[in-house]
Amino acid sequence: MLARFPYVKLLQKWKYVELSAEYCDLLNYDWTFHPQMKYFAAHLLVGSIINNIINNETIVVNIIENYDRKKIVDIHREPSGNKKHNATPTSLLPPCKTRYLDVWSTTLNSKSGPTLVIGIQIFNALITSSIRLDQPTRPSVGGATTNFQLLRVDFNLSTGIYLDEESIEKTKSLTKNINATSLLDPSPSHTSAIPIQSTFSMISIVEEIQCPKYLLILGHLSSKMEIKLH
Repeated sequence: MLARFPYVKLLQKWKYVELSAEYCDLLNYDWTFHPQMKYFAAHLLVGSIINNIINNETIVVNIIENYDRKKIVDIHREPSGNKKHNATPTSLLPPCKTRYLDVWSTTLNSKSGPTLVIGIQIFNALITSSIRLDQPTRPSVGGATTNFQLLRVDFNLSTGIYLDEESIEKTKSLTKNINATSLLDPSPSHTSAIPIQSTFSMISIVEEIQCPKYLLILGHLSSKMEIKLH
């Protein structure tokens, strides 16, 4: 997959494994009963590679924001229901078989533009920053993802998710730490958890996690774009 990518030498230094059934199961732990799993999910998915195997478009996820699907847990949950007699599109999984159990990637149309989301039964992970790996293009930053879109059903069902082994190792301890109340690395360059007080009994936290390897890829991109401009 990475052989012809412009960042191949850089990417070969890191190890990635495809999302397994074990981690699909862990991602679907209910945050109400396993609150530490929201931190686990945030760290596991950041830095992951998403690959559309049909057209080979590929991104690395730099920043994600995780939102629980239940109103009592997260007031900022993904909207659902009907609007003007039409069902509101959501990242909930379709009734057909997907590549991963209870996990898939999709693009939703929103007011801000196309949003790239990893949909999971328990929560959804909004990707707010990413960079293409298959070609040197400018990064996508913000709620709308314009550099990578999954607008076709066959794209949704065939897109692969590959986890950074370093992220996997870091998150293992979180699955057993029932007292976890913060992110693994609180340094500003890596994480930014935004607590939002709600009117409910729990506090809604937007888990905004940044991939530490992103700056290396960005630096590599800058040098390539400078060469291209000259």
